[in-house]
Amino acid sequence: LALALGFTLALQLGSALHAFFAADLQVARSLAERQEIARDSLATHGLAGAIDPDRLPGAADALRAWAESRFGRITAWHTEWPLRWLRSLEGHPRLLVGEADLVLETPAGLVVVDHKSFPGGAEQRDQRVRHYAGQLAAYRDTLEAATGKPVLGMFVHFAIRGEVVGVVVNELELAR
Repeated sequence: LALALGFTLALQLGSALHAFFAADLQVARSLAERQEIARDSLATHGLAGAIDPDRLPGAADALRAWAESRFGRITAWHTEWPLRWLRSLEGHPRLLVGEADLVLETPAGLVVVDHKSFPGGAEQRDQRVRHYAGQLAAYRDTLEAATGKPVLGMFVHFAIRGEVVGVVVNELELAR
């Protein structure tokens, strides 16, 4: 998605993109229906006219193509999956609470994808990926404990930039 928005509008766009991807990725729809969902998502978040809604289905298609080429058959696209896990950290009970933007289910395991609307440069993008690594590791641990399935990978989807970036977590820094 190529666009010229300030950072404040990019945050609003993030909410609109999350709403669109959540509605679009789970169910096969006609292009006209998808474009209408895109228009509604943008309008609901005060962005009507700020970006061409007809471009959002292409962004979802690109994400779907990436996922299918990388992981093969995907059996389920779980969007906005709520996560809760009571676990002991440093001897104290902690409730981890979050919501995974997208969890792909494959025959081999799960894949966690976090959507971001960040439009900045590559160096800033990489800083953001490092910033979200702990969050995604917590999602990974929660999903593995809850489902018994391995998480095959964690990724940040930069929808505006049209990129999906893998997240690597240094296990020495995080207690599993």
